[in-house]
Amino acid sequence: DTVTVTVSAPVPLSVSITSPSMDQSFKKGDNILFSSSVSGGVPPYTYLWEYFDTTDPSTIISFGNSDSFQKNDFPAGEYEIFLTVTDSAGTSASYPEDPHLPHAHGIQIIICESPFAAISLPMDGSVFEELDSIHFEGSFRGCWPLTFEWTSNIDGFLSNKWSFDTKELSVGTHTITFYVRDPLGQSSTSSITVTVNPSSSVRAIITSPKNEEVWDEDDTVTFDALVAGGTPPYTYTWTSSIDGLLSNSKTFTKTGLSQGDHTITFTVTDSSGSSQSDSVTIHVPPEYFDWRDYKGQNWLTPVRLQLCGDCWAFATVGVIEAKYNIQENNPNLDIDLSEQYLVSDCCDAGSCSGGYVAFSCTENTGVAEEICIKYTGTNTGCPNMCDDAPIPIDLWKTSGEITVNGGKNIRHALVKNGPMYVAIDATPLSASDRKDRNGCTIYTCGGDHTDHGVVLVGYDDDNRYWIVKNSWGVLSGCSGYYSLDYNTCNINQATYIESVTPP
Repeated sequence: DTVTVTVSAPVPLSVSITSPSMDQSFKKGDNILFSSSVSGGVPPYTYLWEYFDTTDPSTIISFGNSDSFQKNDFPAGEYEIFLTVTDSAGTSASYPEDPHLPHAHGIQIIICESPFAAISLPMDGSVFEELDSIHFEGSFRGCWPLTFEWTSNIDGFLSNKWSFDTKELSVGTHTITFYVRDPLGQSSTSSITVTVNPSSSVRAIITSPKNEEVWDEDDTVTFDALVAGGTPPYTYTWTSSIDGLLSNSKTFTKTGLSQGDHTITFTVTDSSGSSQSDSVTIHVPPEYFDWRDYKGQNWLTPVRLQLCGDCWAFATVGVIEAKYNIQENNPNLDIDLSEQYLVSDCCDAGSCSGGYVAFSCTENTGVAEEICIKYTGTNTGCPNMCDDAPIPIDLWKTSGEITVNGGKNIRHALVKNGPMYVAIDATPLSASDRKDRNGCTIYTCGGDHTDHGVVLVGYDDDNRYWIVKNSWGVLSGCSGYYSLDYNTCNINQATYIESVTPP
């Protein structure tokens, strides 16, 4: 007889932590369940649970030697948890990794003590006049993310920030309470008393619109103000630095403000002839704008052709080159900066396989000129000399990376500061049956996913499209530019820079 014996290879030892989970938070004193799952190897197993405080990774402490147990005496702090299991054959496995390795990372847990809240400003018992500007500021500690709330027993909710300013406290003695809450529902409060007395002289503040707001021409704007003190009855005057007299009412709405930067002034006069004014600035962008034809000049540098997935580098450089022309008030400077320098290892914003806006790199490291580091469209190491000559690389730098959200705010920033970096979904860009004012096709975008960086250079708000400079060469689009439909190309975020500094 023949007997067949199959000998299976031993199953490798495998271990995981089933509780707690990554980034789980607990109240100080909570019973925390530590449990594991082990398979393979040769039972029985021995267990070694270890942790370190994230502020001192070099000190590793053991705290358990069973597969499952509870512990409730962790001090407040952040900890990384590790489990090492050894089987009867002496084989060991660690999860997530061996805590004794350099830069090891475990299951992170957070032990939260109760939050602390205190009011730093104003001082308890402070006295103000009606419409005074009052600064409120809180001190706090606790596990993030913390949430904040300020209330008044007279005016109710005031703010959800840890500090704020207001001129709108009502007359009376207020109990002001500052709340701090952590993600586990723990909270702390602090209270003070402040008194607001009636104003002895006529005073006014504009409550709407807010300073530096942006409005479109067809928006309906509400104008309102608070008035106090003096001797009623009052007379009111609202004026615009562009449109002149707006109204003699305290509150009104208006549609059709002219394009431009308006200084809005509200003046109140009491029956004795005493008066006071308050002013805000609001912006109404033009209905159409294009940096290719501003003051009859093209302020942009030539369209380039990318050879790999480095659109982010071309869009970054395109913004910088145009900004320098605008900054120097000379549309013909047309510096030519090196996209290849950004694609190289000199910059960590991306590679030929994709990337992101690189203004942090151009601010901290800089960018070379094209004549020094020529474009190849390949991933390269960081050079320390120019391509064709053993001379050091001169670097241009930028400063002030500002990101703007919302269509009307983007349009205002584009007009005031210059071209902007935007990301779109270019998979695909599809031709629509609409034409822009230059007779070029208006394209639709693929959707909400962003996979392509371009330079925003203009818009047509009446006809609902953006204008972007692409990096697909001059034979694509309309001489390298694309008009993109508002509705499908959801450009709701854009980034500009404040200045460019030559080497």
